[in-house]
Parts: sequence; C-alpha cells; structure tokens
Amino acid sequence: MLIILDGLGLRDTRENNAFRLARTPTFNRLFKESPWSTLDASQEAVGLPAGVIGNSEVGHMTIGAGRILKNDLVRINDSIADGTFKDKGEIKNILTYVKDKGSALHLLGLVSDGGVHSHFSHIPPLVKCAKAAGVEKVFLHAITDGRDTSPYGGVDYVRQTELALSEIGIGQIATVVGRYYAMDRDRRWDRTERAYRMFVSGEEEKADSAVEAIEKSYSAGVTDEFIEPIAVSDNDGEFHNIAPDDAVLCFNFRADRMRQICPALGSGDFSQFSTLQSPIRLTSMTVYKDNFDFPVVFGSQSIEMKFGEVLAQADFRQLRVAETEKYAHVTYFLNGGDENPYDAEERVLIPSPQVATYDLQPEMSAYGIRQAVVKAIDDESCDAIVMNLANTDMVGHTGDLNATIRAAEVADEVLGNVLEMVTRKRMVAFVTADHGNCEVMVDEETEREHTAHTLNPVPFVLVNGASDMHLRTKGSLSDVAPTILDAVRLPIPNEMTGSSLLES
Repeated sequence: MLIILDGLGLRDTRENNAFRLARTPTFNRLFKESPWSTLDASQEAVGLPAGVIGNSEVGHMTIGAGRILKNDLVRINDSIADGTFKDKGEIKNILTYVKDKGSALHLLGLVSDGGVHSHFSHIPPLVKCAKAAGVEKVFLHAITDGRDTSPYGGVDYVRQTELALSEIGIGQIATVVGRYYAMDRDRRWDRTERAYRMFVSGEEEKADSAVEAIEKSYSAGVTDEFIEPIAVSDNDGEFHNIAPDDAVLCFNFRADRMRQICPALGSGDFSQFSTLQSPIRLTSMTVYKDNFDFPVVFGSQSIEMKFGEVLAQADFRQLRVAETEKYAHVTYFLNGGDENPYDAEERVLIPSPQVATYDLQPEMSAYGIRQAVVKAIDDESCDAIVMNLANTDMVGHTGDLNATIRAAEVADEVLGNVLEMVTRKRMVAFVTADHGNCEVMVDEETEREHTAHTLNPVPFVLVNGASDMHLRTKGSLSDVAPTILDAVRLPIPNEMTGSSLLES
C-alpha cells in the first residue's frame, strides 16, 4: 500500500510549522519505531530547474514513473532557448488562422513564476512569435496566482509582463482574474462561469489598468488567488473580449486546472452552463485531457513501464482512492498522463466539501477516504492500494496556521486508522508525500502568510516490512516505485532509473 500525504514536508523548526505544531501520535510512533528516510521532492530531483518548488503533478508523475522525467516547464524552456519554439507547428497554425481572419490572438494563463502550472517567462516569446507572423492584435487574459507564489506577488508579475509587452511593441492585458475562478478543478461551475463570461463578454467589474485592478483588490483585502473577474480597458477606453473569429492560446502547461475553462471556450458539446457564443479556435500548450480535440503545442511524453503498469502485468488488483481535489493525481498523473485505468484498476472518488476555502473545513473528505480504504482492506478486494490525503496541502494553501494544524492532525488520525487495518491484515505500507507545504506557513522575508509549496524534503516510511528491511537515509521521489516493487519481490524494470532504498 502507498499512502501519499499531499503537501507534507519536513522542517526542523517548530515555529510556523503546522506539522511540527500538530498533535501527530501516528507519525511520532512511525518515526520512532519504523524504518524511514527522507526524499527530495523538488528542483532537479524531480526534473525541475534549480530553485523550483515541487508540485503535486510532478510529484505523482515522478512517483509513478520511477525515474526523473523532463518536466513540461523544462521542455518549453529548452525549446525557447534553442530556437525551436517559434517553429512549433501549432503555434504557426494558430497565428496563420488569426492573420487570415484579421482577428485577435488571446493568450490565457497564469501570470507568475511559480512554475507549477505555468511560467510568465513564456509570454514574451509567444508575443514575439505573433509579431513576427504579422499578427496585429494580441491580448493577454492574466490569471493571478497567490497559491504557488506570494499572495501579493501578482501586481509585480503584471508590471513585469506589461513592460515586456511594451518593449516588444505589441500586446496588452485585457482581463485580470484570480485562479480561484478561472482555474477551478472541482466542478464548481459557478466560478468557471464568472471567468468565462468576463473573457467573452466583458461582464463583471471594469478597470483602466491591470495594476490598478490588482491594487484595488489588495486594498479591499482580496489577494491574488481570489481577485474577482475584472475587464481592463486600453488607452482609448476600449475593452477586448474574445470574439467569435478570434483564437485563444492557453499557455498553462499543467492540465488539471484547465479542464473546465477550456471546453467552456472551445468545445461544441459543453453543457455545464449556457455559453454566450459558438466555440472559438483554441490551442493548448500541452495535452489537457485525452479526449479534448484542441490542437496541442507540446504533445505528451511516452513513459513506458510505470508503477501501475508493472503491477497490472503482475495481475495485481489495484485501488486508487482520493477526494476530487486530488483525484487526477492518483490516477492520471500517477499513470504518467494516461486517463485510462489499467486492467483490474478500480478508482474511488470521494467528493471534496463544497466550501469557499478549505480552512473552513480542514477535515476535507479524509474520513470518507478512510472509510473506503479500510473497507477495501478488510474485504481483501485488492492487492495494491494508492490513497491520497489532501488536507495538509489544500489547507496549507490557505495560509491559515491553525486550520492547517487541524488538517495535519486529521491526516495523522486517518493515517493511524488505516495503518491499524494494514497491520491487522499483515500488509506492507509505505507512507510519503509529493512535496512540502504545511511545514512553512509564514514567509520569513515578508512575515505574511506563506501559501506556496516548499523546497523541503518529504518523509518515506516503511510500515510492517520484514524485520531485516531497512531504508537508506536519503533518496528522491523517483526511488519510491523501485523500493515498493523490491519490497513485494517484483522485478524493477530497466526503464525505471530510480533506485530501491531497501537495505537488508
């Protein structure tokens, strides 16, 4: 069994460390009695550039692949650096479409340097491509972050972007909206609809500049993630919505939080709310979903012999359990970007609570996950279980220390309940995390709430292993799958370049 506690990193200091401040009897016992190690979950250890925090997509992809993958951020950066970016076929195609129509190109995505869903350094190269192709109208729909970056960093990212556009000589910001609305992934369609209506009709609040819009939100106590949809006028007082003959290029490279807004804009069979116009031409930076028919700039990487694939070939009955906020992580991402389950792979989805922010319900759906997993173990209906507890990540993102302490305590409680059943059934379990978050709740430099992931290592604990099984003291997420396969006496495929951390 593999248990992933999302966003639980390790840091010695207790101050503003929700994990260390929480009552965690289960972890206290595990760290005292069980073999455990620490794993690097960020930067080069998971295929990201130096200094870039880990994230849930990359963490689960790395765990499932059993090797370090070339992350989409790195793929795009390399393409820009070596000059092949401008020659990408689908970039050329969308620019040709816009030029032939005499219409506008709209760039839509998260404007920050978080490197989790996007990177704002990719915007200028796109605008330069448009200018070189003779496109005259380029508009940016800026989604503000505040979750993978400082809650107040958006205004600086927008200023830097506006300066870059000014230097290129083309392009302007047409709208501003927080990711809470434009990047919902949990089927809260009312949020998605507000962003959609602003993009295509200019409904919602108006502002004379993007910086003004953001600063006004700050003054009202609204941080980047929660900025309400705002249409921004140009110097002539005109607003630039997405018109039927226009085209949209979504430059986010992570899939899960673009799966609601993109079909609303570009799919003919979208039915979650009433759309205001026919589907527009839309291109995505990467594959957002296998059954989307949008053109894609960077196709999926082929990953052979993944963790779940090896288990399936060994006829293991698999169970994947998570709540909706993390459902894609234990399925799509863990399976290397493949939507389809393996043979004998069952998936259990527990709805996340319908609250505005998870500090209001830090328990989230952990108890529902516990019930599903304990029942499956007791029934002996599966051979391999992967479960994700979202609490320490999703509540950690709110910046509320007390709520995140509660989240850590709930996760520890549920972990203890599950491991009790694991022990009763004489199963072997591994406990880890995909990246850090809850262990840093205040930014030391700004002394404001810290809502982003961290560079800290994560735990890796062996539970109920043979008495002669021990773990090397240091590894990375790419070592998780090889270690588990080694523990259950399955061969580690050559494609997995991670190492088993088991020592006998």
